[in-house]
Amino acid sequence: MSKTFFRTLFWVAMAVYFAIAVTLLVLRYGVLPRVDSWRPQIEQAASQALGGEVRIGRVEADWRGLNPRLAFHDVHVHDMGVSSPVLDIPSATGVLSWRSVLQLTPRFLSLQIDGVALRLRRDAENRLWAAGRSFSLEGDGEGMSLDDPALKWIAAQKEVVLRGATLVWQDDLRAAPPLTLAQVHLRLRNGPFSHALVLDAAPPPALARGISVRAAIDRSFFSLATLSDLRDTARQWRGQVYAELEDAEPVAWRPWADVPTGAHGRAAFRAWGQLQEGKLAQVTLDLALRDLRMESDELDIGLRLGAFQARLQGAPGDVLAGALEPEMLRTHEREGLALQFTARDMSLRAGAVFDPGLPDLREVSADLSLNRPDDGPLVLRVRQALIENDDLRATLQGEWRDEGSSSAGTADLGGQLERVSLPMLWRYLPSEVSGDARQWLSQGLVAGQVSGATFTVRGDLAQFPFDGEGDPGNFRVVGSVAGAIVDYAPPRPTRKGWPRLEGLDGTFEMLRDTLSLRTQGGLVRVTPRHAVALQTVEAVIPNMNRQGVHVKVEGTSQGDAAAYLALSGASPLGTLLDGLLDDTRATGQWQVPIKLDIPLLDMDDTTVAGSVVFDGGEVRQWADIPPFRQVRGRLGFTEKGMSAHDITGQFLGGGFRLNGELASDKPGLAFTGTVSAAGIQQLSPSAGLKRLSGQAPYTGKLVMNAAKQVDVSVASDLRGLALDFPAPFGKAAAAPLPVQAEWTAAQDAGPGNRRWLTVTAGENINMLFERHMGQQGGAYFQRGALGVERAASLPEAGMSVSARVPVFDVGAWQVVDEEFSGKGAVAPAVVPGAAASAAARPGTAKPAQAAASSDETLFPGLQRISLQAGTLQMGGHAFDDANLYATRPAADQWRVELASKQAEGAVSWREASGAIAGQVTARFKRLALGTAPEPGAQDPPAAKAEGDEEPNFSEDALSDLPGVDLRVDSLALYGRELGELDLEGRNQERGRRWQLDRLTLKTPEGTLSATGTWRTSGLDRGLTTDARLEVSDLGKLLGRLGFPDRVSGGHGEIKGELTWRNLPWRHDYADLTGTLDASLDNGRFVHLKSRSARLLELLSLQSAQRLARLDLNPASALREGFPFDTLRTQQRFANGRVSTEGFKVTGPAATIVLAGSTDLINEQLDLHAVVIPNLDASGAAIAAGIAVNPIIGIGAFLTQWLLKAPLARAMTAEYSVHGNWEDPKVEPIDTSATGLKVERSTDRLPEPVGN
Repeated sequence: MSKTFFRTLFWVAMAVYFAIAVTLLVLRYGVLPRVDSWRPQIEQAASQALGGEVRIGRVEADWRGLNPRLAFHDVHVHDMGVSSPVLDIPSATGVLSWRSVLQLTPRFLSLQIDGVALRLRRDAENRLWAAGRSFSLEGDGEGMSLDDPALKWIAAQKEVVLRGATLVWQDDLRAAPPLTLAQVHLRLRNGPFSHALVLDAAPPPALARGISVRAAIDRSFFSLATLSDLRDTARQWRGQVYAELEDAEPVAWRPWADVPTGAHGRAAFRAWGQLQEGKLAQVTLDLALRDLRMESDELDIGLRLGAFQARLQGAPGDVLAGALEPEMLRTHEREGLALQFTARDMSLRAGAVFDPGLPDLREVSADLSLNRPDDGPLVLRVRQALIENDDLRATLQGEWRDEGSSSAGTADLGGQLERVSLPMLWRYLPSEVSGDARQWLSQGLVAGQVSGATFTVRGDLAQFPFDGEGDPGNFRVVGSVAGAIVDYAPPRPTRKGWPRLEGLDGTFEMLRDTLSLRTQGGLVRVTPRHAVALQTVEAVIPNMNRQGVHVKVEGTSQGDAAAYLALSGASPLGTLLDGLLDDTRATGQWQVPIKLDIPLLDMDDTTVAGSVVFDGGEVRQWADIPPFRQVRGRLGFTEKGMSAHDITGQFLGGGFRLNGELASDKPGLAFTGTVSAAGIQQLSPSAGLKRLSGQAPYTGKLVMNAAKQVDVSVASDLRGLALDFPAPFGKAAAAPLPVQAEWTAAQDAGPGNRRWLTVTAGENINMLFERHMGQQGGAYFQRGALGVERAASLPEAGMSVSARVPVFDVGAWQVVDEEFSGKGAVAPAVVPGAAASAAARPGTAKPAQAAASSDETLFPGLQRISLQAGTLQMGGHAFDDANLYATRPAADQWRVELASKQAEGAVSWREASGAIAGQVTARFKRLALGTAPEPGAQDPPAAKAEGDEEPNFSEDALSDLPGVDLRVDSLALYGRELGELDLEGRNQERGRRWQLDRLTLKTPEGTLSATGTWRTSGLDRGLTTDARLEVSDLGKLLGRLGFPDRVSGGHGEIKGELTWRNLPWRHDYADLTGTLDASLDNGRFVHLKSRSARLLELLSLQSAQRLARLDLNPASALREGFPFDTLRTQQRFANGRVSTEGFKVTGPAATIVLAGSTDLINEQLDLHAVVIPNLDASGAAIAAGIAVNPIIGIGAFLTQWLLKAPLARAMTAEYSVHGNWEDPKVEPIDTSATGLKVERSTDRLPEPVGN
C-alpha cells in the first residue's frame, strides 16, 4: 500500500508539475506577450478592487524571477459617475504575486508608482478629499473608514512605493493658498503582523528644508485582526512613530497652521513616540530655535531668542491623560515628563509681569520635571535652573504647584544670587511692586554689587510679595553688598537733591515688600571737594508695593565741618533751614547723627532730624565777618527748626553764649556777648576801622516767624566803644549811643520774599535796607535808605541818603571813604567846579562809579541824595546854608542841584558808555570858590614851580575824559569877581585826544578866548592852545586878578600859540614850545613890583646918568612909574628857553629894545639891551616909528636909528643883561668904536617887592 501510495503521489506531483509548467509556458509565451489585449479584463479587475473606474492606456509585461511583472502606463482613476479623472498615474510597475490566482484579485509583491500628482483637499465642511473620496475630520465617528475598498486593497499589497510624487494640499476651510510638497517619496510595507511607513517630502524652501515621517507598528502574534480592523483592535497594536521638520520658518506656515502672530525666526523639530496597547506611552521631543522673535501687542508680550534648544522626554499620559488626543497611557511609576532647555541671548517683554521688561539674558537654562500625582495638582519641579547676564547670575531650585487662589499657583522656591548689579535690580522686580518704588530703585541705586545672596519665595503667588497682615507666605532676599552708591533723593528740575551715599559695604535685604541696606562705613560725596565719612547707615524702603512710598535713611557720620556746611548749599537742607547756613564757614571735625524720611511722591515734605556736636572748632556764619572761634556745645536741627544747648565761643574779640530753640512755635535762640574794636577790625583790613577803640556788650535773639523765616534782632548801647568819625557819627568811649538792628520780613514781602534790615542809632540816625532773597547777582541789598534827622524812606531802587546836619565835611568823609574803600571822593560829581577836574585827576572815581554797585558790594548804588547843611565843606571850599539834591535819572547819569550863599546852579553827568564819551554839563548863576584874603595878606600861592613833585599820571588815567559844557554867569575866585565863564570841550578820540572847542572869560576890562587840543596818549601827548586876550584896560584887569598897582591904563592884545608836551604828566619847561605876541599901547608900569618893570626902569636910569651933564632931568618922567606909548614883542619858546629878537618898549622917557634869551629851567638871563633917551619929539617919533615893528631885530634897529638920528646916537647906550633872575647883572657895552663912551655902572636891581 505504501508503494502504491508513493507511486500515486509521484504521478500526482508530476501531473501538477507539468500542469504548472504548461501554465507558466502558456503565461510566458502565450498570455504575457499578448497582455495588452487583456487590458479590458485588467481594467475591470482593478476597478472592482479600487471601487472606482480604472482606465489604463497601455500594459506591458515581463518576468522578474518566477513572478510576472506588469507595467501600466497612463492610468486614470475615475470616481463612479464622474467623467474627469480623480487620479492620474503616468506609470506604475508591479511584481504580481501568485496569490492573485488563488484570491482572484491582483496582489503585488511590490507596486511602484512614479511621478504621480496627488491632491488632498479639505473643504469648508471639514471633510478630507483624496482621489475622489471624502472622509470626515470632525471626530464624530464618521472618520476615515479603513473598510474603503481602495484602502483595503492598498493594505493588502506587500509593498507600495511612491517615487517622485507631488502632493498638493488645498485647505478651503482656512481659505489658504495651495501648498505643494515636491519630491514626495513614500514606502509602505505590509506584513501579516506589522506595518512600516517611510515618508520624505520637500516643502517650498521658504517654509522648511524637509519633512520626514517614519512609523513601525505591529500586533500580537495571536491576533487575527488585519489593518482594516485597527479601530476595533487598537489595544493589540504597538510600535514607534518618528517625525522631523528641518529648518522651518514658523511664520511662513501661518496660512496652513496655527502659528503665533508675530513669530519670526528658524526652527527645527524632531519627535519620537512609542505606542503601547494602542496608546501613546513615551515621547521624546527635540526643539531648536534660531533668531526667534515673537511679538504680541495685544498681550503686551515679546520674546527674542538668539538660540534655543530643548528636549521633552517622558510619559505625557502621566501629566495630560484624558486631556488630549490621541489617548495616552499612564505609567505605573508616574514618571511624568522631564524638560531640559537652554536659551541664549534672550530678551523677554511681559508688560503684565515686568515693566518695562527683563534685561537681556545671556543664558537661561533649566532642568525641570512635570508630573501630576493621582488626584493631585500639577507639580513642576525645578531640579536646577540658571539665569545669567552681565548684571545677574542666579541659580534656582524648588517646585511649583497648580493650586492656590489663582492660576498663578503656589511656589516653594529657593536659590542663590551669586551676583546682582544693584542699579539693575529694579528691572527684575515684578509689576506688583509700586511704580514709585521701582522708579526710585532705578535712580537711587547708582552702583554696587550684591554677592553671595540667597532668596526664598514660598506661598500663594497671587499674594506675592506676601505683605498682607497674617499672610503665611515669605519672600526674602539677603546677601552682601559692596561698593554701593545710593542716590536716595536725586535732584529734580525744581529742587536740589540730597547727596549720594558712596562706598557702602554691608548687607542687602528684601523682606516681603521692604528693602533695606545696612552698611558700616562709606562716605557722602557732598561736592567734588567735600565728603563726609559714614560710620553706620541704614536705608529702608518699606511698603514698596503701596502708594506713598517713603525712603528712610538713618546713620551717624563724622567729617570736616566744611563738608557739612557744603551739604546745606548742595541739598534741600539749606531750604529746610531757611538758608541759615548758606554763607557759614567752619573748621574742625563734626559728629552728626541724622535721620531722613523722604516721601518719593513729594520730596518737599521730607523730614530731617540731626545734631551737630562742636568741639572747639571755628564757625564763620557769613563770609564777610570773622569766625566764631573755640565753639563748643551741641546744635540740634529738624525740618522745623533748630535748638542750641549752651553753645559758647569767641566772636569779634569777646565771648558769646547761645541757648534756646528756633522754631515757629518756640521762643527762639537768645545770645549775649561782648564785641571789641580789635575784633571788629577783623571784619576788614580797611584803615577806617582803626577809628574804633574799646569794647561794648550786646544782646540779641533769633526768632522764627509764621512764614518759617528767621528774624534777628541785636541791641547795644555801645558804651565803652569810641567812634572817631566826623559828625554826626562820632562819639567818645564813655558816651552811650543806643543801637538796635532788626533783620525781619518786609511789611509787604511779596513774591520776591523781601526782607528788611532796620538800624537805629541814637535818636536821629535811621537806616533801612531791603534784600530780595530770591535774587541772584548785584549788591546784597537791592534798596537802602539813610536818614539823619529825617526818616529813612526806601527809594524805588538803589540807595537814598537824606540828612540835615549843622556841618557836613565832604573832605573828611572822603578820607573816611578812602580808608574804607580806597575809591577816592564819595561823589565827585556833586562838587561844583570840580566836575570836569575830577575826571582829570588820577585815582578819583567817576561819579557813577562812586555810587554804582558791583556784584560783590553790600549796599546798592546811590540813587538819590538830599542834604541840608549849615556849612557844606568840599573841595577846600565852604558853602554856607547849603541845600544839595542829587538824583540818578539813569544808570549812567547824575544830576546835582546846589543852592547856597556861594553857589547856585546844577551839574549833569553822563558816564562814558562804549564808544560814547562821558559828558559833564554845568550851569551856574553864581559860583564863588575860595575866600577873599584878609587885607594885607599875601596873594594866593602860585602854582608849583618846576622841580616840585609831579603827579603820577598814566596814559590810561585820562582815557575817559568827559566832554565839558560849563557856563557860569558870575564867577568869583578867592573873592575876586572874574566875570562870565564859558567852557566847552569834547573827547574827540576816546582815550587819545580831548578838544577844547571854546574857552571864554569876559570881564569889563578884557576878554580871554582860547581853543586847543589835549592829546592824552602817544609821543605827541600834551596841551596845545591858541589863545587871545583883548584888553581895554590892562591895569584894571590886573587889579581884578589880584595884582593891583602894577600897571595903569594900557590897551591892546596878547595872543600866542603854545604847546606843552607831556602836560600834566611832567612839568618840564623843556617841553614848552610856541610863540607869544603882545601889542599894548598907552600904559604905565606904576611901581617896581615886577621884574619887567624894574628892569625897564633900571635901564632908563642907567642912561639918565649920562644926560645929567646936559643939565637934563629925564628921571622926572619916571616918578610915577615907567610910562610907555607902545609895547611890542614876539617871543619863542623852545628847549626850556624863551628868546626874542625885539622886545621894544617906547615911552616918553626912552625907547628900550631887548634881544636875547632866558633859560626858564635854570632861571638865567642872557639879553642885549639898547636904551635910547628921548631928547626931543623928532627923535621920539623916529624911534617910535622904528620900534613899532618888532620884527626888524636890534641890529637893523640900530642901523636905522643911527642913520636917521645921528645927533642922538651919542646918547644911545647898550647893555648886557645876564645872571640869575633874582639878581641880574646889567653891564654897559663899550661903544668906543663908534665914538661913544659909556661909563661902567655896577648898579643892580633893587630887591623885589612882589612878582
